[in-house]
Amino acid sequence: MTSPLIPSLAEATVGSGFAAQYHLTPELVREYCSGIDDENAWYSESSPFGRPIAPPTLLFVMHTKFVSERYSLAGRVDTRHEAAFPNPAFIGSTVTMTMTVVEKFERDGREFIVAEYRSVDEQGRLL
Repeated sequence: MTSPLIPSLAEATVGSGFAAQYHLTPELVREYCSGIDDENAWYSESSPFGRPIAPPTLLFVMHTKFVSERYSLAGRVDTRHEAAFPNPAFIGSTVTMTMTVVEKFERDGREFIVAEYRSVDEQGRLL
């Protein structure tokens, strides 16, 4: 059985996007931390925020995972990335992430896509 073809991100229109939800389990955080060789106790025991948190960059990795499940990223290059993590993501939280295409333009014969990603926890706090 072949997997269904997924559209190219280039086919996405301004305003289109999706939402996905995942749970920040201790196992997910432990596996990620092991992969980046970061065994900071904040991610497994306690943090200045009162309980263990996930590394902020894990949220970006999850964004990429969900985008690549919905769109073909073949030939795409991330030319610029800006991120802000205003609140910690607590282990045990359910995270809802959204991706929206906010702009498409062409420069020097190349197509560019600007996407906005947002992650919130179950209380609606922006992560």
